[in-house]
Amino acid sequence: MPETKNPWLRYLLIDRLLNRQQKYLRLDELVEACLAELDIQVAKRTLEEDIRIMRNSPDILAPIAIKKGQGYYYSKPFSLNSPTLTENELQRLKQALLVLEQLKETGLNQELQSLITKLNLSLENLSGKPVLLLDRYELYSGYKHLAPLVNAIRNKQSIRFQYQKFDASLSREVQVSPLVLKEHLKRWYLLGYDAHSNTCKNYGLDRISHLRTDTTIPYNAPEHFDAHDFFKNTFGISIGQPEDLVSIRMLVHKPLLYYLREAPWHSSMKIEENNDSAWVSMQVYYGPELRKEILSWGASLEVLEPKWLREELAKEIEVLAKAYRQKT
Repeated sequence: MPETKNPWLRYLLIDRLLNRQQKYLRLDELVEACLAELDIQVAKRTLEEDIRIMRNSPDILAPIAIKKGQGYYYSKPFSLNSPTLTENELQRLKQALLVLEQLKETGLNQELQSLITKLNLSLENLSGKPVLLLDRYELYSGYKHLAPLVNAIRNKQSIRFQYQKFDASLSREVQVSPLVLKEHLKRWYLLGYDAHSNTCKNYGLDRISHLRTDTTIPYNAPEHFDAHDFFKNTFGISIGQPEDLVSIRMLVHKPLLYYLREAPWHSSMKIEENNDSAWVSMQVYYGPELRKEILSWGASLEVLEPKWLREELAKEIEVLAKAYRQKT
C-alpha cells in the first residue's frame, strides 16, 4: 500500500500516540499503527522526517524528545487537538480556503503557509474524512482573473481589459488602476480607479476578457484610499456618495430574526426586539443586492421606511403575484 500524500494525518496519529498512557513511542510501533489505523504502509525514514518537522515547524513546535533504547515522548504537555470553531468561523474558513485554491500562482500560498498549516491541522481528522466540504465553482469564469489581478494590485500596475455588461451586445475597453478585489455571493468584483473621470467602479470578473497589464500607463489611486472605509456603507457591491445613503427601517419576523441576531446584514444594523418580531434599521447604499435580499425573505420582512422604497417593492410584489395567479 502506498504512503499517504497527506502528512497531517500522520502528525495527528503521532500526537495521539504520544499523549496516551504509555510513555514512549517506538518507530516500529508507529509503523504498525499507520497500517492499522490509516491503512497505509509508511517507511521508518518517513516517520523520522515527520517527527523532525513536528519538532521544528514554527506552526507546531511539538516538544518531542527521545530516550535512547526506549523511544519518543513529549517532554512537556502538548496536543494538536483541533480548536472549537463557531459556525461563522467555519464559513469564513470555507471562503478563505476557496480563495487560497484560486491563488496558487500569486505567491500568497508561501506567505500564508502558517495559516494553511493550522487550517490543515484543524479541519481534518484521523480517518482522512473532511470536516468541511468546500463548494467548487469551476464553471465560474471569473476565477482565472484572480491571480493576475492580485499581482497587478500588489505590484501597482495599471491594467486594460474588455468588459461586457450582461445587458450589452458589445464589449468596451477599460483602462484602470486596480485597487481591491471584493467577493459577493461567490462572485468576484474588481474595484478600479479611472484617473480620467476620477471615479471608482466595480467590474465583475466573469465579464472581463483580454486582461493584461500596461506599464506605459502610470498607476494611480485616490489619495489615502482605504478599502474598508470605501465599502463601509455598502451592501453587496453597490457603491455611492454620502448623499446616496438611505436609512431603511423594517419590521422583521421569525425565522429571519434568528439569522439577523447571529449575522447582521450590515455593521450599521440596529435591532429593537418586541416578542417574536423586531424593528430593524440600517444606513446603506441601496442597490439591487439589497433589494433581492429583502424580497427573498417574503413575509418575514416588511419595509416601513423610506416610503419610496416601500412603494417600489410593493409594485414589484404585485407584478410577481399577478404572474403566479395567471392560468398556465
